Amino acid sequence: MDDMRRRTILGRRVPDSAVTAMKETGFFRLLWESGDVVRRPAEGDLLERLAIAVTAGGEALGSIWVAAAGRPLPKTAADDLRAAARAAAPRLLHHRSRRAGQLQVVQETARALLEGLGSAEALAARTSLPVEGRCAVLAVHAGRGGRDEEPRSRPGGRAVCRARA
Repeated sequence: MDDMRRRTILGRRVPDSAVTAMKETGFFRLLWESGDVVRRPAEGDLLERLAIAVTAGGEALGSIWVAAAGRPLPKTAADDLRAAARAAAPRLLHHRSRRAGQLQVVQETARALLEGLGSAEALAARTSLPVEGRCAVLAVHAGRGGRDEEPRSRPGGRAVCRARA
């Protein structure tokens, strides 16, 4: 395992320096636009890598990477990566739609709570946040006027923005 992989695993994300370097060299543009496996050759202490974008309907959902483990990648690596990307696409679509649905429920529950129509217990159950304790909430509504515009109310006289601490 090279240092980059170790840092990615321990940090649970690709290090910013690596992301910046791949942007500057155009690697990400190539990855997202190629529609096929792209190769990132070994460089210094970094092992050779192959990557492919996972797409559905022309939309990039993510990517799959494979790194050489101190020996050359097998001849079938590119074909295996293509097959993995095809298999991953439906799963990523399912995960994204499920997550979007959960986010909408949380947003609706939070909105109801702020409007005095919901309960803290319901929001806590949907978000795993504690019911007790101090918190701060900021809700923002973009108005059409300038800085000196008076806060507007929603129909029924409820304030657009509320904050509690």
